[in-house]
Amino acid sequence: MGPRSFRACPGIHSAEGIQDAVKKREGTYIMRNQLPELGTWISGAGLGTFEANAVLSNMTSWDIGGPAEGLCTPFTRQACESILERAAATGVPVTVLGHGTNVLISDRGVRGLVLCTRRLSDIRMEGTRVYADAGVSLPNLAVAAAEAGLTGLEFAAGIPGTVGGAVAANAGAHGREIKDALEFVTLWSNRERRVCFAQELDLRYRRSRLRESREVVLEACFKLEKGDPGESLAKIRQWGRERREKQPLQYPNGGSVFRNPAEHSAGWYIERAGLKGASAGRAQISVKHANFIVNLGGAKAADVLDLIKQAQQTVLTKYGEHLETEVVLLGFDD
Repeated sequence: MGPRSFRACPGIHSAEGIQDAVKKREGTYIMRNQLPELGTWISGAGLGTFEANAVLSNMTSWDIGGPAEGLCTPFTRQACESILERAAATGVPVTVLGHGTNVLISDRGVRGLVLCTRRLSDIRMEGTRVYADAGVSLPNLAVAAAEAGLTGLEFAAGIPGTVGGAVAANAGAHGREIKDALEFVTLWSNRERRVCFAQELDLRYRRSRLRESREVVLEACFKLEKGDPGESLAKIRQWGRERREKQPLQYPNGGSVFRNPAEHSAGWYIERAGLKGASAGRAQISVKHANFIVNLGGAKAADVLDLIKQAQQTVLTKYGEHLETEVVLLGFDD
């Protein structure tokens, strides 16, 4: 196909800028032609389900988000690898989505293929090692390990995400983080499967190198210790009660919105800035926990983003502290 014509774009003032814009739009055109073909291949090969223009709001804990141009749910880890390879070969961008917690999807939705890992739910145990697929629910994994007499993942029972997302974010609670139990992961990286030890992932407070790279977690191995099932399950129940008391779980929410600064928690700054209960549209900074933004019913991603920016600006002005988002923003940069 020959070059397409474009109207002048504000902000493009050079031949190079025009060429970049043309390449971007032509790339989008090519991708959109390849995506239906990719979907047909996925379904025809029996690798998973595929849906075009799929609703994503019901796949997030916030009940917010526009559609995916294409939504795929692989049936197995091997199918996931095949789909990732085919997408890379055809130039279709891929966004990985687990249980949709700690994620804000734009009202416009997400371009390309959204690959949902929920069907990748195998757990196996070998001695004190626990292997879990990327789509395994973190609470389910914590309980399974506890019931098997293994200790070290109790803290994760209150983190409503998947193993893949938890590894990428180095999720944590009650003074422990994923890096404290993680031994190694199997990744899809540069169109091949590879194993990386935890030390190679640059795991820090609520971040890792996986947040910026295009690598996809396929499986994680956790090295735990032998423990008492009764004690572990009692600890999980206790922390569960505390979570229900402190967090606004009666409303759809995305979990902790901001990372905690060094001196005080993000909620401490937001509450003292007088923003508890502040609202935009049908989104509200929780009156129960200031580091949560809740959906009161019918909130838009734009409403949540307005509150995020308001909290950041107010806290910066009053306390000189920049609040970094912990939630992942999808679909806002294209």
